[in-house]
Amino acid sequence: MEKGFTITYEYGDNLYVNPTNRCNFNCEFCLRHGKAQGSIYTEDSLWLEHEPSRQEAMDSFLSRDVCSYREIVFCGYGEPTYRLDDILWLVDQLKARFGDKLPPVRINTNGHANLILGRDVCPELKGRIDTVSISLNAVTPREYVALCHPVQGEAAYQAMLDFAREHGLDYVVTGHYARIEQDPATGRWLLKKALYTDKDQSYVLYVLTQDQLAHTKFPLGGMDKPSIRKIAEEQGFCNARKHDSQDICFVPDGDYVGFMERYTGKYYPDGDFLDVNGNVVGRHHGAVRYTCGQRKGLGLALGAPVYVCGKDMEKNTVTVGPESELFKTTLIAGDFNWISVPELTAPMRVKAKARYRQPEQPATVRPLPDGKVEVEFDEPQRAITRGQAVVLYDGDIVVGGGTIL
Repeated sequence: MEKGFTITYEYGDNLYVNPTNRCNFNCEFCLRHGKAQGSIYTEDSLWLEHEPSRQEAMDSFLSRDVCSYREIVFCGYGEPTYRLDDILWLVDQLKARFGDKLPPVRINTNGHANLILGRDVCPELKGRIDTVSISLNAVTPREYVALCHPVQGEAAYQAMLDFAREHGLDYVVTGHYARIEQDPATGRWLLKKALYTDKDQSYVLYVLTQDQLAHTKFPLGGMDKPSIRKIAEEQGFCNARKHDSQDICFVPDGDYVGFMERYTGKYYPDGDFLDVNGNVVGRHHGAVRYTCGQRKGLGLALGAPVYVCGKDMEKNTVTVGPESELFKTTLIAGDFNWISVPELTAPMRVKAKARYRQPEQPATVRPLPDGKVEVEFDEPQRAITRGQAVVLYDGDIVVGGGTIL
């Protein structure tokens, strides 16, 4: 890749600063991967041939009409707080030179300055940096790691939240379709379905803890999509009429297997198809490529239709059988997160769903040893899948959820 040496650049009415290409993330959506064609962020010139010295950065500033911009933003092609000492030196020099005429200064950061530099930097920013813009990127540590691949693992998520709170940011605000309320009787924070349930995302948010719910807001949870688009149009948002996404946002190319291989660091080779008795009936192209309940695309001719009934990821085998093998009335789940109740001490009647798009089904949930639960449905359910989430509801309130074992 041919590298350049763009230190400062204009974008809209702002002056952006590119102090480093170093980053502790490898985000799936990163513009450095060239997924936003036509943007300045796909230009090779932002890949620095070397990190600019303080004087080189200052010279780049002074080559521009600094006071004419609406804002100065330290951002660029890396995590700018790797160069925080140099950024603060530059800001001090610019304030000394231009005084009150200097535009407001912002840092776009992933919120890991304390983690990267090994000290509390928040006091150093006061009086120098006017705005700290922190990228949330995900609502849970698991999603955060899957999306951003921080070198520090799941610890990076809490470090980001701690950094935000140090700056007096009390709430995380996201565009998820769900609602949060506090139960006046128990004081517990409740996760509730979106008011317009066709967009409800409460199923994927069951992992939120009481502390996270207390510091999270979902402003769209009580709105429908046309109303949101209307507001976006009134505010001049360029994506006000953008089509709804049908894919996982951080896998825009639809290559889920490629994402899984990058995320897990594993390669999924060909393996055996097995029948329900354990006999080899064919070869597949990696167990990760198949979904429980799948019939098409198996490449098997066994005299009757067969469906994926199960997978063993350790052995890389896929079990196939008749559709009747897909129906079960019970499941065991672990890693449970209780929301509306502190714990389950006795059987409870609920409605449960074991897939995102599945209608809720009447069921009874019972506590088991080691924090696991058994969910027994009133009617057999098709394609209950290990590794998926089962989420329990009481009306529009999420009781809790866990991972199917």
